[in-house]
Amino acid sequence: MGEQTAQNWWQTLPGIMTAAAGCVSAITALIIALHQVGLFKPDEKPDVASSPAAVLAAAPPAAGPQAAVTNAPQAPVDAPVTDSVQDGAPGRLGALDDKALLQELDHANVHYSVDQTTMLGWLADEDRTFRRISRASARLLNGKRVKGNAPDLDVIKYHYLEAIGLDGGGQLTADARIDDAKLRQAIIAAFNDKNGTSARRMEGIIEPR
Repeated sequence: MGEQTAQNWWQTLPGIMTAAAGCVSAITALIIALHQVGLFKPDEKPDVASSPAAVLAAAPPAAGPQAAVTNAPQAPVDAPVTDSVQDGAPGRLGALDDKALLQELDHANVHYSVDQTTMLGWLADEDRTFRRISRASARLLNGKRVKGNAPDLDVIKYHYLEAIGLDGGGQLTADARIDDAKLRQAIIAAFNDKNGTSARRMEGIIEPR
């Protein structure tokens, strides 16, 4: 009886294993099929760009005083230098046109050896040599009046260009700055030429107030 039971068990074991293998295969096929239809689709991460924090970060700043300051157009770094800045002229002198500049120098008793039309043409030259020297001369005189015979503006220019190592009839480069000390000496030299004097200081050619 015991031998028959053992024999029946061993005879049914292969059948049980075959049936189990079939079940495993069927379950595997079912899982694969369900996966393909999307039943086991993994959870998708939320789109970062559409999250509330990202939307707030991408939103334009609210209108207001601070936003107006932040979004205000900035002046270019390499903006051209105007005569008034380049020559260090104060606001009033920097705003003068060429005729008004000549009047300012006339009040300071600084004239020129050519007619006004010619001088205005020189002031309008593209290199702006005469204009820069004229504005700087008016700035240095600062409303004071030269005594005696009026020195000529074109002679002041000649002496100044000689003082900085240029030919008296040369031109300043576009980025050249006026050397105040040498321009003072050029004004004094032009004064000495006109008056036959030997003044050495600016105070010696200015009328006392």
